[in-house]
Amino acid sequence: MIGLIGAGSMGTAIMRGILEAHIIKASDIVFSRRDTHAGTELAGALGVRYVASNIEVVRALHQASNEHTASDEHSDRHSYEHSERKDPRCRADLPCSSHLLILAVKPAVVPQVLKEISSALAKSSCIVVSLAAGLPITAIESYCAPGQAIVRAMPNVAISMRSAITALCPGSSTTPHQMDAVRKIFDALGQSIIIPEKDFSAFTAIAGSSPAWTLQYIDSLARGALNAGMPHKIALQAAAQAVYGTAQLALASLQQGIKPQELLDTVTSPGGTTIAGLIAAENRGFSCATLAAVQAALERDSELARHNPAQ
Repeated sequence: MIGLIGAGSMGTAIMRGILEAHIIKASDIVFSRRDTHAGTELAGALGVRYVASNIEVVRALHQASNEHTASDEHSDRHSYEHSERKDPRCRADLPCSSHLLILAVKPAVVPQVLKEISSALAKSSCIVVSLAAGLPITAIESYCAPGQAIVRAMPNVAISMRSAITALCPGSSTTPHQMDAVRKIFDALGQSIIIPEKDFSAFTAIAGSSPAWTLQYIDSLARGALNAGMPHKIALQAAAQAVYGTAQLALASLQQGIKPQELLDTVTSPGGTTIAGLIAAENRGFSCATLAAVQAALERDSELARHNPAQ
């Protein structure tokens, strides 16, 4: 079972993605949201379970864990039957014994939420997955009982398209089996990578913030074509598809050990339009502007982390 505390844009995207990937049934997803009306409507639209309080989410996960334990004990007594059965609630590659509690609320709210659910959480065996930007694992651990399994996760906006790249970092008490269960969720929503927590700020800049810069780039490309007389709608479609296809080409090439800079030689003809555009962009500071954007995002992330009341 998967529980979510918070169902804003990110929490909703995660639930939709999980359902579209057929990881578990809708009835095995439970979530809470402060806005009761919005929560009820979302539950009806997705077929998932809405509860009014955060504690109820944790209790539902605890109950599911107990039911699974009882099922395992029964199966041990009938191992020959168990070997032929599979739990219909789960996809074959997702460990049903791993129950996830995803904290999809704003970082400043996390301490309040953890204090509220601490007693119920201590009785459960669920894995806490925090999406809170700038909130380190040690801060989350300080509100939990010793030994609590915690994973810090940072997905990006493309999760709504099941094309996200999500950074993951396990806490000191998280086992490889528990980490595997978390990775299976986020791999179904795109791709996941495990990185040291010290690299989360850099990841936030190049994966969390860069979609906005990429959208700006797509819009600028389209405006350039618009200036040349192309209809705006067609220009936007062409620019977006070009960026999408180039990203796929870059990923495929990386798997072959070919870096993006090397690909430039294959698409740049001597004296052609591409090199003319590259030179013009560099003369206006294209690469330097990109590096500056990453650095500014890094500095802002560090500033937010320093002033985060949760730490």
